[in-house]
Amino acid sequence: TLSFCKERCQIRSKLLQLTHARGEQLASFTHFLDIPMLVVIISLAVLRPDNWTQFLVGSVLALAIATALNIWIPKLYPWGSDDISKND
Repeated sequence: TLSFCKERCQIRSKLLQLTHARGEQLASFTHFLDIPMLVVIISLAVLRPDNWTQFLVGSVLALAIATALNIWIPKLYPWGSDDISKND
């Protein structure tokens, strides 16, 4: 049973680390940037523009969408260090 308790404590520690990492702003921002940038990459591959305008506009829009999601989603699902301290 001692090994079971140690294993359980290690799992809890890893879950707390994961919860803390998920609550960091940069990790959330890069997570929300993935899909908008994928759309930009696919649109560039399909349309094959002859100048940089579509890339610049698409990149700015992708950054704006990722920023908006990074601000809006944590309000709906409050992750982060505040929740960790409540659970302990």
